Amino acid sequence: MSESLDVLARADLFLSRQRGSDAELNVIPILTQVFDPATSSVSPQVTQVARSPAALEGAAVDRALRERLLRDLEKIVDRTMHERVGRHIEELLEQVRAGLVAELKHAVHGAIREALEEAVDAQLEHLRTSATDR
Repeated sequence: MSESLDVLARADLFLSRQRGSDAELNVIPILTQVFDPATSSVSPQVTQVARSPAALEGAAVDRALRERLLRDLEKIVDRTMHERVGRHIEELLEQVRAGLVAELKHAVHGAIREALEEAVDAQLEHLRTSATDR
């Protein structure tokens, strides 16, 4: 449980970094300031910021954090699936196994009974015919 809380705390940290502070929100340009629809090009200031070492380093850290979060969440999902779905599948398999054993048991008993009845009937018939022949 603490592992999932740790992952959630890291996710909150990541999201807060992505959102930034209120002061940063005022600095973020709107789409028309960044992209000129007439020329279909990005403004030079955005290109320059995107190529700066700080931006590249921040993007790498964000990407690494995102990958770590995804791996951790996948582990939690896998474990939860195994615990919950695995138990359900085990129960279903046990029901199927019990049903198959019951059916097989009934079929084998029926086959044995039929074979024994035929053998007994054949032996009785043989004894009757040999007793009348004497």
